[in-house]
Amino acid sequence: MSKKVLQRLATCICFILCVLFLGQVTVFADEVNPETDNVKMGWTTLAPMSKTRYYFQTEVIDEKIYAIGGSGGGSTAEVYDPTTNSWTTLAPMSETRYRFQTEVIDGKIYAIGGNNGRGNLSSAEVYDPTTNSWTTLANMSEARIDFQTKVIDGKLYAIGGYNDNRVLSTAEVYDPTTNKWTRLAPMSEARKNFQTEVIDGKLYAMGGGNGNGSNSAEVYNPTTNKWTRLANMSEYRALFQTEVINGKIYAIGGIRINYGISSAEVYDPTTNKWTTLAPMVAGRGYLQSEVIDGKIYAIGGNSGRGNLSSAEVYDPTTNAWTALAPMAAERSYFQSEEINGKIYAIGGLNSSSMEGYTVTISSDNQLKATGGDSKVNLVWDAITDATSYTVKRSTTAGGPYTTIATDITETSYTDTDVTNGTTYYYIITAIVDGRESGNSNEASATPEASQTPPASDSKLKVVLEVSEALRLSVDDDLNINTQMAWTSSEPTVATVNEKGIVTALAPGNTIITVKSADGSYTDYINVLVVENADDYRLAIDLKVGETARLTADDFTNTANITWAPMDSSIANVTTKGKVTALSKGLVLISAKDTDGNIIGRVYVRVRE
Repeated sequence: MSKKVLQRLATCICFILCVLFLGQVTVFADEVNPETDNVKMGWTTLAPMSKTRYYFQTEVIDEKIYAIGGSGGGSTAEVYDPTTNSWTTLAPMSETRYRFQTEVIDGKIYAIGGNNGRGNLSSAEVYDPTTNSWTTLANMSEARIDFQTKVIDGKLYAIGGYNDNRVLSTAEVYDPTTNKWTRLAPMSEARKNFQTEVIDGKLYAMGGGNGNGSNSAEVYNPTTNKWTRLANMSEYRALFQTEVINGKIYAIGGIRINYGISSAEVYDPTTNKWTTLAPMVAGRGYLQSEVIDGKIYAIGGNSGRGNLSSAEVYDPTTNAWTALAPMAAERSYFQSEEINGKIYAIGGLNSSSMEGYTVTISSDNQLKATGGDSKVNLVWDAITDATSYTVKRSTTAGGPYTTIATDITETSYTDTDVTNGTTYYYIITAIVDGRESGNSNEASATPEASQTPPASDSKLKVVLEVSEALRLSVDDDLNINTQMAWTSSEPTVATVNEKGIVTALAPGNTIITVKSADGSYTDYINVLVVENADDYRLAIDLKVGETARLTADDFTNTANITWAPMDSSIANVTTKGKVTALSKGLVLISAKDTDGNIIGRVYVRVRE
């Protein structure tokens, strides 16, 4: 910054205020366009498992990935810690399992059915991470492979599958409190290699059939122990994937007559209708899928002509698929998991390898962090359909992050467990449909001991209505704003971004502070946010004929204030603080008390 500019800034004790009315801001889950958006994307090779695994299972507990059994893995189990990029061998299961299922209930992993190389299994066992031990459970009523499981109200449902050279329609439920399996009403159709989802406590089963594909669907109601046939899918599907977004079931890809399917469709339980969607870029069965920020990521699989390394993402808001960077390895019969917005592709046919994929979308209107005295204030944009937010923190850029707050229902949070002078790095995740979204952008701030604004500034306030916005400036060149550090003492009242734009959020007072990068310049302005500023529209950066409003008494008009513009030909001020722009120029307006003391000053720049 030039010496001339610094001298000019030193002569004033408030900012020059400029009006800017803003539109709607974006949310974390903006559309991913690799060609135009600032997106960090790509697959990173991670530490491999100790065993080759396919037809195996994975689960996530406390942000760690548990890999269990499978062809090549036998009865072994191991756990991956993303913070150390390392696998640790765990106690083995009581027997080898592949083509089995796992579920997590109360932090424990239940392994059910499968095949041990000698025959199909009806056995079940549970792993407790706190003791690193497996406990044998009661057997199912019959052996199952290629079946599905779901958890509803703490009970484990096992449905369909294959045994004794026949496809199964049977279903049963396990109660961990009694260690008992109970037979349920059978499905209307025998199914293997199918998919299930749970919505509002009901279990939906679709596709599969005899393994070559089916288009039928049905729903099970646990309270009535009845299955009800639903509308058919438009496509026969087996070995496909489903995901739930906003209470609707998305069916993606699959295998039909030995070839990969590219089609996709969505089911709405409220209308009992399937709607055809845009097809994937590639036909794929044996794939894996994950949901991050309301978008579906389809990964790997087999096209019918070979295994795939490709990946793509579907955006329901645009009904479009976008090809992503391919994996380093072609994968089928593999598993995937999502932790904090990162997708892990694990194992597969003749593979022990693992790789991770991260998407971080950069936006000016996501998470913001502002340091205060022994605190850091966080504010972020609302996520559509989010029920709560989780705040995570690190003292290292890029993490690893530690969760410091959960179940936050507002879009702001104040971290008071901080030390002045230490830089902290934050991310936010949202809970949508019971699932955690990917990470927001990372925001950092350094708390510092407060500097009390000068007494002469403390009474003069600029009035903003709730939801109004204005721009502050320190020079004619607005680009200088981005060279400054802007903070709000009460970000729940009003926020300020790196461009000096203040947004009013709720009634109250806040102090906006600006500092130069080298700390040689600091200034303050008081902002009063009110519900209704009558007919005075805020406009400090004014065009000729426009007006603005200043106050020195919390908008009560009780203080005996004299307003004095240095050049009344540029702008004049009424006794109630109403400013009217008259001609082009820069004018300094002072507020004086009954003794003639100046209690505040502000510049008004008038443009033609």
